[in-house]
Amino acid sequence: MEWVIRFCILAIVLFISIRLKKTEKENDWKSQKAIKSKIENYQPSMITIYNKEREVVFRQPSLIALDKKTGIIRYVGDEVVGCRDSDIQEELIIGSPFRKGVVADFDTAADLIKILLRYLKIKKYLSSVRQRVAICVPVDMTSVEHKAWSECMLKAKARKVLIIEDSFQLAIQKIPAEYGVVIEITPEI
Repeated sequence: MEWVIRFCILAIVLFISIRLKKTEKENDWKSQKAIKSKIENYQPSMITIYNKEREVVFRQPSLIALDKKTGIIRYVGDEVVGCRDSDIQEELIIGSPFRKGVVADFDTAADLIKILLRYLKIKKYLSSVRQRVAICVPVDMTSVEHKAWSECMLKAKARKVLIIEDSFQLAIQKIPAEYGVVIEITPEI
């Protein structure tokens, strides 16, 4: 009789633990789905960075997660999608400094580009952080948007900036070989 009671208790404990794990997985999936739906509202641009050999070394959305207390960028691109919803609500602010291919937040955009150039330097894709940067941006930009891109790149410590209003595939012929980094900003993901 005693072993039947122990068996029943053990079965109940196992059932509860399996149910809790299943609930955690469902909550994690719901959290990821909620984050993805929030991200779609930011309308981030896609950032593609090419090295000197014109190979893709970085391709991710222009998403950032800022620390609410310090204002420092904690996560970039796909890492933002991997954040838990609870972290975002408590500690982080999600945003996109580029919207539809245009600089929406100048200081944060410069910080993001600076972080990406440092990251590529650490990964040995670039020889120096202070590179000549060619940037391919959407067509039909105003002179103000043009200037914002130029100043953003210079603030991110680019040595020289060349702005081309075309996609990378069309602009490849126009980019001089001295430009070690090519950044392509496309409006939609």
